[in-house]
Amino acid sequence: MIHYKQGLSSIFWGLLIVFLDFDINGVSLLPDFVGFILVLSGIREISKQDKGMNSLVPWTYGLIVLSAIAWFSSFIRVHAEPALKQHAGILTIELPIIDLFFITDGIEQVITLVFVILLMNYYIQLVKHSSEEQWGLTFIRRRNFYVVVNGLLLFSMPFVVIFPGWLPIVFIFLLLLSFIAFIRVLMTAYRMKKIAETETFVELEGMEQIKPFYVTRKKLTITALVVIILSWAGSILWLEQWRLEEPLLLPAFIATTGDDYASVYYVHNGKPDDLEPQFIFYKEFEQESMIFFEGYFAIGQLRFRTGDHEGVKDLLNSEFRLSNGKRLKNNGQLYYLELRELNTDPSKYMELQSGSGDASGYSLTFKVRKSFQMIEELAVPFPNEVHDYFTFAWKGSSEYEEGELVTFTIQPKEMESNQQLATFQSPVRIVVDGGEGEEIIDVGWVEYYPRFNMSSLQDYVRQFK
Repeated sequence: MIHYKQGLSSIFWGLLIVFLDFDINGVSLLPDFVGFILVLSGIREISKQDKGMNSLVPWTYGLIVLSAIAWFSSFIRVHAEPALKQHAGILTIELPIIDLFFITDGIEQVITLVFVILLMNYYIQLVKHSSEEQWGLTFIRRRNFYVVVNGLLLFSMPFVVIFPGWLPIVFIFLLLLSFIAFIRVLMTAYRMKKIAETETFVELEGMEQIKPFYVTRKKLTITALVVIILSWAGSILWLEQWRLEEPLLLPAFIATTGDDYASVYYVHNGKPDDLEPQFIFYKEFEQESMIFFEGYFAIGQLRFRTGDHEGVKDLLNSEFRLSNGKRLKNNGQLYYLELRELNTDPSKYMELQSGSGDASGYSLTFKVRKSFQMIEELAVPFPNEVHDYFTFAWKGSSEYEEGELVTFTIQPKEMESNQQLATFQSPVRIVVDGGEGEEIIDVGWVEYYPRFNMSSLQDYVRQFK
C-alpha cells in the first residue's frame, strides 16, 4: 500500500502547484509543468501496484510538454502585442488574441479536461474499494461539474473575441466556475491522499480495470470534439476576415488656413496599451491616441497641431508611419486643402451667436449686422466627393437683412452606415455683396467627427478587403 500512499500524495501536491499561480510580469513563479512532473511521478508510483493507472501517463506527458511551451513562451509574450479590450456594460474585459499561443493554450485545456476525467474516474473507482465509499457520489458530482463547466468554456473561448457585451460577461462567469471546479478536483485529490494515509484499500486484486471514457463512449467523445473544433475554426475564420495588416484611413475632408488643429482617424485591430495618448518624438506636431474600442476594431486619432500640417501632407501624398512602426496610407479617402488667409473682417456682416454639434450634425447660428446678398456658398471647398457624405444648407433666402438670425448646418447622409465615419473640418467661407462689391469672408469653423459602431466599421473595412 506504500505505492498508493506515496503516489496519491504526489498527485495532490502536483495539482496544488498547477492550481497556484503567482506571476511577475506575466511569468509564473510556479510553472505548471513542474506540478505535472510531480503528478507523473505519483502516477508512476501507483502503477507499480495498479497497471490501470497507466492510461493517464500519455496525457500527463502531453500536459508537461504543452505547459512547458506555454511557460517558456511567456518570456517572449511579455513584449509582444497585448490582447484586445472589450467593453461590456460597465466592465472592460481583456480579450485573448487568437494566435499560436492561444491555440496551444486551448489544446492544453482539452488535454487537461481529458486528464481530469480519467483521474476523477480512477478516484471514483478507488474510493469504492475503501471504507469511505460514501465519497463516491460526491466525487461523481465533482467530476460532472468540472466536465460541464470546462466543456462550455472551451466552446465559448473563441467566440468571446467576436460577440460584444454579454458574452464576455458569461465567459468571466464560466472562468469563475472553472476555478471552483478545479478546487473541487483538488479537494478530491486531498481526500484520496488522506484515505491512503489512514487505511488499506480492500479487494484491490478484484478491482475492475475500467476502460477510458473515450473508448467506451466514442460517439459522445467524437461529437464533443467536432463541436469544439468547429467553434474554434469558425471563430478563427471570422477574425481573419477582419484582420487588418495595416491601419485603414477613414474618410476625411480638411480645409484650413493653418490656424486650426487637423484630425484624421483610422481603423485598426486595436491594443489596450494604446488607450493612453502617445507623443511621438520624431513627429513633434503629432499626438496619437485611441478613442474607440468595440469587438475586434479600434479607432485611432492623429491630431496635428496649429500651423504645422506637414504630417497631413505626407499622408496625402504617400504614407505616414505610426508610433508602432506600421504605415498609414491614404487609400483615396483623405481630402486636404490649404486655403489662403483672408484680410476681410467677417464681423462686418455677421456675428456668431452659437455653435453646436453631435452625431446628427453641426450647426452655426449668426446674427446679421449688415444687410447683404449671398453670392456664392463656398462652405465646401472640396471636390464633389464631399457631397456623397454630407449635406450643407443655409436657412433662408440669399437676401439677409440686418438683425436677422441665420443658421448654417452640416449633416451626414444616412444612405449607408459607413458614411457616418467621415470627418469634416473647414472654415465656412462665403462670397457676399453688401453694396460695396463682392467680398470673400470666413464666418466660422465647422468640425464634424465620425460616429462609430461595429456595423459601419465592418461595412467600411469590407470595401478594402
